[in-house]
Amino acid sequence: MKVGRFVALIVPKSLLSTPEFNKTREIMSKYRIEKICDYGEKAFKIKIETISFIINTTLSKSEMVNNKVKIESYITKSTKHLPQQYICCTKYPYWLIYRNDFLDKVSEKLIFNIFTTFRDRQITKKLLRENGKYRVLKSRNIDNLKIVKRNGHDKYVDDIKNLNIRKILNKKNYILIPNLTYFPRACFLPRNCITDGSVAIAILRNGYHITKDDLAYYSSNEFREFYRVARNLSSRTMNIDSNSIFFFGKQK
Repeated sequence: MKVGRFVALIVPKSLLSTPEFNKTREIMSKYRIEKICDYGEKAFKIKIETISFIINTTLSKSEMVNNKVKIESYITKSTKHLPQQYICCTKYPYWLIYRNDFLDKVSEKLIFNIFTTFRDRQITKKLLRENGKYRVLKSRNIDNLKIVKRNGHDKYVDDIKNLNIRKILNKKNYILIPNLTYFPRACFLPRNCITDGSVAIAILRNGYHITKDDLAYYSSNEFREFYRVARNLSSRTMNIDSNSIFFFGKQK
């Protein structure tokens, strides 16, 4: 962008949303974005989601005010033009290239940014046992407001003193959400349970309170459709991280 009038790249779709690209998006937003093309998984034979973008670095901020970005999608098989200030709006933690009236309407009903998040990176198969002191919950154990047993799937550990996940043990009002899914659901952390990396642990920020009704909303059709749009219709770029946890809001 320092040396070219026009810059065009094909990049991982994670550029749109993940925390490691926060600074990149901030810099890109200062220039005119001419086009974003979402290829989904269709660009390469390997299973990776990609986008391409074209940036015009020659225009001043005053010339960019009314800029509309051409959004071409291989997922929806459609092309549309949306204001750059609309899809790169700083009220949200990242770019929303599929933002629409439905997302805006649901957003008006929610209080956002009520959670921080933590996810285990240490528990591996070699640590797991068929029986033990602490149950290790996986995403398939998480249902709407409850934990379900999966025959042949449930695992345990005896010793967690060297695991970071020990800090969540028996914490009240910690919320469990499956990490990689378009069908969010949530429940409270049960006693004597920990989680592996397939589960995101949502931790309330100071001053916020959450109820069972709030958690049940995450399994509603309305929230699930909202969440698909908020995640840019991704299929693999779906980790719940410090950016995407923002959208698990509380109804006003």
